[in-house]
Amino acid sequence: PIVGNGAYENTGFVAFFQTSRKEDQYKLGVSWQAADRLSIDASAKYGKDSYDSTYGVQKGSKLNVNLDATYAYSDKNSVNGYITMQNQKRDLYEYKTTTQWFTNNLTDDAQTFGLGAKQKDLMGGKWELTEDLTYSLDKTKYNTQVVAGTACANSGACGAFPTIRSALTALKLTGGYKLDK
Repeated sequence: PIVGNGAYENTGFVAFFQTSRKEDQYKLGVSWQAADRLSIDASAKYGKDSYDSTYGVQKGSKLNVNLDATYAYSDKNSVNGYITMQNQKRDLYEYKTTTQWFTNNLTDDAQTFGLGAKQKDLMGGKWELTEDLTYSLDKTKYNTQVVAGTACANSGACGAFPTIRSALTALKLTGGYKLDK
């Protein structure tokens, strides 16, 4: 229906950023000094959202998992590696008319891998160097299905779209030089 200011409004639909929701979050983290020169850190975070609207976003979830390890091969030098995996999902239920409803799902998966090194006290203790090589891959999937009403073939707006893929490779080199007064 059309409301007073000319905007379109679906009865029962509340935008996800305005509706109340129940959010559950769980976190776990572990740090382990495996040896004098080796440390390992792992963490995970899971979240689940449930929205209180009849239509629109109904539920969502997110999962993050991280693993880091650092090895100090001398008092002034170290190498490290890390892996991060993330997953997010969102489910939507939309009502357009009494005879046309559809669902919409969005899923995002991302992985990041990295290697790094750090050297201190180079060139007589004046120079410090840090290197970091990172690869990140993100895949997003988007899917719409008509539940009732217009057939998918006639609507032109349903089915699964091609996966959106984004990849990044980065090399960062950072150096610092100490100046004397």
